[in-house]
Amino acid sequence: IWSHCYGLVEANEIGVTLGHDADEELMILRFEDGGQYVNVDATTRDGLARAREMGLASSGLADVTLTPYLHDAADLFLETGHRGKCLALLRHPVDRAVSMFYYLKSVSPSDSPIHDMTAEEYAASPYCEENWMVRFLVDRPEGVLQWHHLDLAKEVLGRKCL
Repeated sequence: IWSHCYGLVEANEIGVTLGHDADEELMILRFEDGGQYVNVDATTRDGLARAREMGLASSGLADVTLTPYLHDAADLFLETGHRGKCLALLRHPVDRAVSMFYYLKSVSPSDSPIHDMTAEEYAASPYCEENWMVRFLVDRPEGVLQWHHLDLAKEVLGRKCL
């Protein structure tokens, strides 16, 4: 949408297709369908590290960076004098958990514990994600969460996201 409808240059996984993951200089790739992409992969942590090393933020080449890694993406702007803006599209956490349950159930082998679980059993099991959004926003994928983590997550959303 960003590239095709708005004419913006994107940084996402499309930029490293066709062998461009080995490029040593940043460039904009223009595809026949009108899409424009910088030759970095912002959808992985390694790709974001490479983008930072190559100076993506200070290059001004990308109008939009699409990534699931908020904190790693913020590191792109360290010591550049530039500031990024975060546009957050949020899904209700219960809807997300239910969707994850049905997805895992559909791809799990028949001998997997999830395969025969009900949604209620999944929710009470160790397989169900715990506070995914809070963990994502505070960059704490594992370990015990405290109330200050929730406060920090709310601050990140309130101060950093549109």
